[in-house]
Amino acid sequence: MLGDAPEPRRIFTEAGWTVSVAGPGAAAPAEDVDLVFWNGADTTRESRTALVDRYRSGAPLAVLGQSQATALTGVYYPRGRFPYRQRVLIERNLYIGAKESDDAALAHRIVAEFSPPLFDITVTQFVAAPRAILYDHISDITHMGELSPENVRTRWLQKGHRFVGTNRIGAFYRWTMRGTIDEASPGEAFGFLTDSPSETHWRYTFTDAPGGTLVTETMRKHTPQIRPVVILQDMSGARDRRQNLREGMTSTLEALKRRFETPTPRQTTEPHP
Repeated sequence: MLGDAPEPRRIFTEAGWTVSVAGPGAAAPAEDVDLVFWNGADTTRESRTALVDRYRSGAPLAVLGQSQATALTGVYYPRGRFPYRQRVLIERNLYIGAKESDDAALAHRIVAEFSPPLFDITVTQFVAAPRAILYDHISDITHMGELSPENVRTRWLQKGHRFVGTNRIGAFYRWTMRGTIDEASPGEAFGFLTDSPSETHWRYTFTDAPGGTLVTETMRKHTPQIRPVVILQDMSGARDRRQNLREGMTSTLEALKRRFETPTPRQTTEPHP
């Protein structure tokens, strides 16, 4: 930890992690650690440079305070307005506590993300189409409503980065969810993370196979679903949410397969008499 934060330190220690604390005047955080947690306090120029380097390397970095995160990365991280206000934001390898009072929420979320997921579901489908074409279709998140039985429609808030989707289970349960693209490797992998209360990682990978592509969809959820949402899911017929998700993911990839394997009807012109 760069600068002490008593509550996160307690949470990390109770999780069985080894925690070392460097004062705010430390020259630089150690490089051979699994996570650097910066409490947002003033620190040295050398230490800030090391934090920026760690962020750019893809190594896990936690920062308390949106303004401090923006100062490191040059990116503005909006919390959103109610009911989309986020206490913890995750941007790939960067974990951000929105403000100082969110230190415990940030620590708990980090522990969850570094622990085995509560849900970890994977389905795979062969599609007789080039992976570059399939990647382009999936990575345009606005197509999700055409594929997923649970998604009604999705639109970009910031193209290629932030989106909002409308979803449904059963006849009556409807909800809106926002998310952030956290992986975009053309032709290879595409992923996103949904905001609270969902907090779910979704990922699609594309692998060459004879005559086409193996498309794999994976979902991971590290945090328990809040009770009101569980009740609504149960009332809507998704009491076994794990099986419900697996069936929905299977249907999504089957829809993708139909989309690219079903021949397009040719237009014919009747000869004039």
